[in-house]
Amino acid sequence: MTQLYDSERELDSNGRPLRASTFDWAEKGYDGFLGYGEEPDGGCCEDCICDDLCYSTLIVWYEWQAPCKDLDTNTTYLNDSVGFDCLRATQRSIKWSSDDTGVGGREYALILFDESEIPTSAGDYLEVDLHAGWYQYAWDNTCNGNFEVYVLDELKDPSLGDGQHILLQKSFNTLVQQSSCASNYLNTIQFNNQEIKWKN
Repeated sequence: MTQLYDSERELDSNGRPLRASTFDWAEKGYDGFLGYGEEPDGGCCEDCICDDLCYSTLIVWYEWQAPCKDLDTNTTYLNDSVGFDCLRATQRSIKWSSDDTGVGGREYALILFDESEIPTSAGDYLEVDLHAGWYQYAWDNTCNGNFEVYVLDELKDPSLGDGQHILLQKSFNTLVQQSSCASNYLNTIQFNNQEIKWKN
């Protein structure tokens, strides 16, 4: 189990706990989609995610630039939420990349669904709710609060390539801070077999 905190709970100069950086983006790839860093104990399509994904997918990708540090995200699908200090997903419908505590960084959530689950009637949608805020103990007053959210159909860095995998993109700005699961609502992704869109 990958720890979200340093084992000895090291403190900063103000006596607040330092969080360990838990995710090596270059090396982890799909292996990052394991809830709170849970190690796979079964085959693909059981307890782990691998290149040969067994379901259709959407990736919700959050990205921020320096000097902003440690955006905490909360992505909710079918009543399951993933993100720092959020209730762990009870179903296999959503996975989280892990907590990026960096100055400039990214986090993403993988939404898994069977094609047969997608609504076919106009006006009937599956929904993914997005929340985010800055980890208060890492807040830097020079941060302008800006970040981007991309919705992708394939796990590829949206800043690279021709952007063909970007289904939606939206800029957000918030100065909201918290030290637990982010509750600051951003927007909702709605999708069916005909379209994908922002609710607001």
